[in-house]
Formats: sequence, structure tokens, C-alpha cells
Amino acid sequence: MDKRYRAQVYNYGVRLMMEFVVPEPAAFYRAARIRQLKNVTGAHEPEPFVDMAGKPLTVAAITPNFYANLASRYNTAGVTPPPPEWVFLGTAIGEGGLELGKTTAKAWKDLTVPEGYELRYYEVGAGIIWKNHPNFILQVGGDMHHVLKSNHSEAPTSSVFGAGTALWADLSNPLSTGFSGVVPLSVAAYDVTGYSVNLEGAAARSPAKYYSWQLQTFEKIQTAYIAARNDYDQKMKAAEAAAGIGIEGRNPAINREIEKRELKKLCVTMLTGQHFSEFDAMTDPFDKPAHHPEVNITEAVEEGRIAQFFEQAFEWEHLTYLFYPYFWGRKANWVSVTNESDPDPLFTQFLQAGAARVLIPVRPSYRDDVQYFLQSTAPDYADRIWRGGGLPTLDTEDERYVSIADELRNRTDDLADATPEDEPWEFTIPTTLVWLQEDSKLPSYP
Repeated sequence: MDKRYRAQVYNYGVRLMMEFVVPEPAAFYRAARIRQLKNVTGAHEPEPFVDMAGKPLTVAAITPNFYANLASRYNTAGVTPPPPEWVFLGTAIGEGGLELGKTTAKAWKDLTVPEGYELRYYEVGAGIIWKNHPNFILQVGGDMHHVLKSNHSEAPTSSVFGAGTALWADLSNPLSTGFSGVVPLSVAAYDVTGYSVNLEGAAARSPAKYYSWQLQTFEKIQTAYIAARNDYDQKMKAAEAAAGIGIEGRNPAINREIEKRELKKLCVTMLTGQHFSEFDAMTDPFDKPAHHPEVNITEAVEEGRIAQFFEQAFEWEHLTYLFYPYFWGRKANWVSVTNESDPDPLFTQFLQAGAARVLIPVRPSYRDDVQYFLQSTAPDYADRIWRGGGLPTLDTEDERYVSIADELRNRTDDLADATPEDEPWEFTIPTTLVWLQEDSKLPSYP
């Protein structure tokens, strides 16, 4: 079904006009509707999938300092701490009762570097007992150390005891490439009756192992977020379906009131630079209902003067507006906004609008007051409201006084004192409604 409208231009006389382009006019309305559904379902929307700086979450954002905070957002299960940057390992080898004048050689494969680590540094302590013309060679992986050669040690730090019968050597070796997996140890000796070697090493975590932990942690957090998001969306859809049972939509006149109210609020915000957070003339006791909300008299007088000025200085009943498409709003909301719909096609435009152009006429009797407000440089918007001269009085000659009768009439009769211009025209807007019968003929009941 389509809606067919008849439009007519009316002349209200010469007015000072204020024009605004306000962003996303339905933003608050959509948020309020979602909050209402949340209260009904008890659903909690998961936090956005962003890092600690508010940027889209990536694998690189998973760090030892922040991974726990990110995981706790979505109650992520199975998240493990990062692998330690260093692990320490060691082994001991040795033999005794060897014969002099003979060569001995032996190899061990007991030293294993854990997967994902590389041996970057090791220290060796060696004790050797010999006679005559000894030789002792120790190999650690591809490193060869000629520890003892004919009573002389090539170790950087060594001590010979007992008139050439014992040796203690300390070998320290930083590695640039590093060993991984099994590190072979081997000894070749001559004229040595016994020896013992202790080796301790430090292995560094490889970049691949750290990235693997980052990737696994990211995937678990992402899975938890998707699950939380799906659960939230399902609850919201169920609530929307339950709330939508019956006839959808509402009286289009009510929709127009909602549109004008939201546009009016945004225009006042752009005029004043404030977001109504200072309007607190009614107290809000923390121990309600033991203490009831009460009026702050001083605050109420000041706030009432501000509210009355903006309500009466502009002819809000003659507010004219045009909605601009969704892509003038936040790009992150494009998908959700374009899915907004209502049986009222104009209200659908409101829900999906990325911006709106608004024109507001100034009441002729407030023309000078509004110009003063716009030209004033006072930092507080309340001080830019004209305070000179007397207040509007009941005297009918005071044009600034708007009686309650006039204010009510203006809200309910927007064509008062207007004269039509030219001929009306008609236009058609598509709706979401469809025919449930073969033709457009209305049923006839006896």
C-alpha cells in the first residue's frame, strides 16, 4: 500500500528564520527504545569489540598487560597467561674410573629446549682429574671448548688445584642464533681419570610462540564476544517480537510530535551549547521514598526563565524539517540504522536519518531578544538571554507576553493566522503495508 499526501504552502508573514543541520535526529529515541527492551529482558549489551584505546580489537592488542582486562569483558573461558619470556634449564654429566693413556668419548642428549624457545645463553662448570699430558674437549651443540690441553686450560676462568691433578673451569657463552629442541653434549678426553660437567642455560621465547599465544587468546575473546552479542541480539529480538504482537505502528500525528520534539531538543542544544544536564531544580534524594523529591526554589526560578524564553521566542509549531540519508551519520551504525522501519514512511525516514535540516521561525515580538542572544559573547548561555527592561506583563499591548491560551492554541492549531499560497499538490510515499485481498475494494457488511 502507498500513502498519498496533499501538501499546501501557507503564508504566516515575514519572520526571522533560524536554520540548523542536526546530526542523527533519532539517536536518542533509538537508544531509549533499546533501553526499554533491555529493562524488559534483563539483557546486557556487551561492550564494543575494541582495544584499550577504543580502536578495533586486533591480535596485536593482546598483550601481557591488557589481555586479562579484555578477556573479563566478555567472561572469556580458557584464557591462559602468556608463556614466560625466559625459561631456565640444566643438566649434569660425568664419568669416573677412566684409564690413563687412553682416549674416551661420550655423548648425551638429555638437554632439551622446550618447544617455542631458543637457547640464548649457557654456563658450564667443569671439574677434571688427570695426569701426564691431558686433553679435554667439551662440545655444547655446535660450540667447541678445549677446556684442558697439556696442563693448561683454555677456559676464560679456571683454577688448577693439587699440582696439576684437578681443574675447575667456568664457561659463559651468549648465543646469537640459539639452539632449539635437543642440544647434544659430548666429551672427548685423554689422560683423564674422571670429570663432571654442570650446564645451566636460559632459553628465550620465540616470536612465533608469542604470536601463537596472542592469536589463540584473541580467538577465544572474539568467540566469547560473538556469543555474548548473539545472546543479547536474540533476547532483544524476542522482546521486540513480544512487544510487536498486535497492530504495528501508531497514529502518524504522534510520530510527527516525536520527530518535532527530538529536533527541537537538538536545535536548543546547538543554540545553547549545553545538553540539559544542568536542569536539576527538582531534587533526587538517594533515600527515596523516605525523603521525597522537592523543588529547589532558586534553581527553579532560573531554569523556568530559560525554558520559557526558548519555548516562547520561537514558533516551534511551525518547525519545518527535511531528513537526510543515513550515510551522513556515524558509519559504525549504518547497518543497524538502515534496518530501522515503521509502517509510517515518514517516521522510517526519521529513524534512518543521518542528519536533518531544520528551519524555525522566530516569534516577531521576540526578534530583538533572539538577535541579542545570538550576538552576545557571554560565556554562559543563560547570560545571553536579554535581562534589560521589564518582564512581559499581562498588558495586551506588550507583544512579548504570550498567554497560556495562545500557547495552547499554537500547539494545537499550526494554521492559525495563516493564508494559503497557490494550489495544493499531492504526492505518494510507499509504506510497508501490503494488500491481504485480491483488490483494493473495502469490505461491505450488512
